[in-house]
Amino acid sequence: MKFLPLILLVLVTSFSLQALAASTICSGNQNRYVLPANISIKIVSDNNGELTGIIAPLIGSLKNINVRFITSENVAVQTKPVSLDSLAEEYSFSISHERKTDKNDQWIKMLVEYLPDYDTLMKKVTDNKTHPDSQLRLRLIEKVNSLSRSSKVFTEAAFYRFPEVNNK
Repeated sequence: MKFLPLILLVLVTSFSLQALAASTICSGNQNRYVLPANISIKIVSDNNGELTGIIAPLIGSLKNINVRFITSENVAVQTKPVSLDSLAEEYSFSISHERKTDKNDQWIKMLVEYLPDYDTLMKKVTDNKTHPDSQLRLRLIEKVNSLSRSSKVFTEAAFYRFPEVNNK
């Protein structure tokens, strides 16, 4: 029993050294390339509380766009889900909604599923000036090829939280 503190100290030190070694090994090269953003989406409110959903492609033309909404318990969206075959420029639409109470913590989430323009995306990631490290660029090219072969559907979300209501 009198060696218990010593044993605990050795165990804690051992785990700390292992964690330090792991972080040192893993932190070698922090450089990596990520896929460029394909889409910009947002929900904006005007002065009257009217909401507008805005979707804009950032690279090429998007395909098979589907927009749907998820809301907090006391909010209802009357706008039907939006489906577009393709999108080459900004698209905006009104989000008709009803707040059933004045409770705080009410929100709307707009989910957008789409197929990116893989050809234009590939042109972006193969650019030597933007991605000078050949090994990292190759990984990114392989990633785009893999996603393209599988016709991977991307999903992005925009979140709108209604302003707090002062219930005093």
